[in-house]
Amino acid sequence: MIRFTVKSLILMMMVASFMFSTNTYAGDEFFEKVDYRGAFGATDWASGWTALYHYGVLAEPTTGTNDVIVNDDDIQPGDVVYWTADNVYHLNGRVFVEEGAVLHIEAGTVIKGMPGQGENASALIVARGGKIYAEGTADRPIIFTAESDDVNNPVDISYDTKGLWGGVIILGKATINRPGGEYNIEGIPTTEPRGLYGGNDDDDNSGVFRYVSIRHGGAEIGEGNEINGLTMGGVGRGTVIEYVEVFANKDDGFEWFGGTVNAKHLIAAFCGDDGFDMDEAIAENCNSCLPFSIRNLAIAAQSTTALRNRR
Repeated sequence: MIRFTVKSLILMMMVASFMFSTNTYAGDEFFEKVDYRGAFGATDWASGWTALYHYGVLAEPTTGTNDVIVNDDDIQPGDVVYWTADNVYHLNGRVFVEEGAVLHIEAGTVIKGMPGQGENASALIVARGGKIYAEGTADRPIIFTAESDDVNNPVDISYDTKGLWGGVIILGKATINRPGGEYNIEGIPTTEPRGLYGGNDDDDNSGVFRYVSIRHGGAEIGEGNEINGLTMGGVGRGTVIEYVEVFANKDDGFEWFGGTVNAKHLIAAFCGDDGFDMDEAIAENCNSCLPFSIRNLAIAAQSTTALRNRR
C-alpha cells in the first residue's frame, strides 16, 4: 500500500493546480479567465465544507503582511507579473508596466506609493501595449494609497490629506485629437518616451480596472503639474474601467485624454481640482459617475436652506 503524508499531498495538489492553471484553452467558454495562478484566488471555494479545510490543510486567505519594494526595472517587456494580497507593495518612484508586459493584481491587495515630489514622485504607469488586470471585489477592493496610510485605521490620516504620492496612469493606442496622433501624458516628464499615448486602434485593450480605490495622491512633478488620481491617455474601448474611487487627490480625480474607453460607477471624493476632466475629443461614455466634495456639500446645504426659507 502506498502511503502519503499531508506534506506530500499538498505538494502534489500544488503541482497539479499549476499544471491545470498554465494551460490556455482559447475559445472555450467553459474556462473562466482569472487573475491568479492555481485553483484558488481571493475566494477559497473549499472553505468550510471539505475535510481538507477541517484538518487545516487549506489556510484561510490572509491580508498583506509582507512588504515588497517595487522598482521600475521589476516589470520588463513581455513579463507576466502577479501581485497577491498576502503582500503590501511599495512603489519606489515611477513604476512602468512596459509594452508587452501584463500585471495581475489579486483582489484585496494594497499598493502604497513611497513619498516623493517632482521626478521622484511614485506612480504606477501602464505604458502603451502593456496590460493591467486589477480585479478587486466589493468585499476585497484593491487599494492604492500613501505609504503612511494604515488602511485598517480610518482616522490615521485626515480625509482631505492630498499629494502624498502620485497616482495611476493608463496609456493606450486609441485616437486622440493631437497633431501626429500621439502626445506625452500629463504628470510624466516629457523626456520619458514611455509616457507617450495615442494611436489609431480604438478597440485597444489595456486590461481591467475594477473595484479599485486610489487615495491621497496627486504629487507635483513641476509647477502646476500634478498627477491625477486615475489618468487615462488614449485608452481604447477594449479596456474595462468600473467601480473605481479616487479619494483626496491633489489634482483631478479622473482625467481622460482622448480615447474611446467606457467607464461606469466612478466616484471622485474630496479632490483638489475637478472630479472628472475630459480633453482631446474623448469618445467615451461615463455611466453612474459621482463627483463629491466639501464644495458639493456646501452647495447642497445652501440649496436646502433656500428651499426651507421659501416655504
